[in-house]
Amino acid sequence: MLYIYFCLLSIPVVIEAVNISYHHGFVSSPKSRALLCQEHINKNCGDVQYEPQSVEGPKGFPLYGPMDGKIASAGVRRFRQLDEYDTENNSSRWNIQHIKFISTNETHVQQTFTWEFTARHSTTVFKFYLSNQNYTTADLLTRSVLNTNPFCEKDLMGSKPNRTISIPCFIRIDDLIPFTKTAGVILSTWDIADTTNAFYQVIDFIATIA
Repeated sequence: MLYIYFCLLSIPVVIEAVNISYHHGFVSSPKSRALLCQEHINKNCGDVQYEPQSVEGPKGFPLYGPMDGKIASAGVRRFRQLDEYDTENNSSRWNIQHIKFISTNETHVQQTFTWEFTARHSTTVFKFYLSNQNYTTADLLTRSVLNTNPFCEKDLMGSKPNRTISIPCFIRIDDLIPFTKTAGVILSTWDIADTTNAFYQVIDFIATIA
């Protein structure tokens, strides 16, 4: 760990230098909540409208990572609007993406997810999590309303992705069926290999199975 020493009024002060990743990214397809803020489709988003690529917090989800209720913002206070949910005064807080999932067999469907990067960075793994039947749009996003076993993983084992990476994923139809009638969420995490952080992106969706 790096420490910086300097003197202020003859008093020695120690500041711990924090490891910050300047290599950011977001889910561009299907469009994430943060990206739709930048496109002004989602409204009243605060600072994330200027940098949807910067939703960064501790890695290790679900065992570690942001606390419940702050998952969508990665626990970053200036992105706290991402944690908001439907209320009586705001019954449609987030734009819902209509996503077509393609049947591959009797039990699974396929969808491709694309991460886009503002700079390349050594990567451990991408993971994707689906909401469970406890989720409603009037809920805070917590582990209790997510299937905490990812339905899809892409392991890069420390290599650097290109400017974009498209990841084909397969989802159990039984897990997806509830979200053909009501909105669900997909949480994607991008774990960085050489820092303690990950990037968090939430997709609000209703599914069509083709």
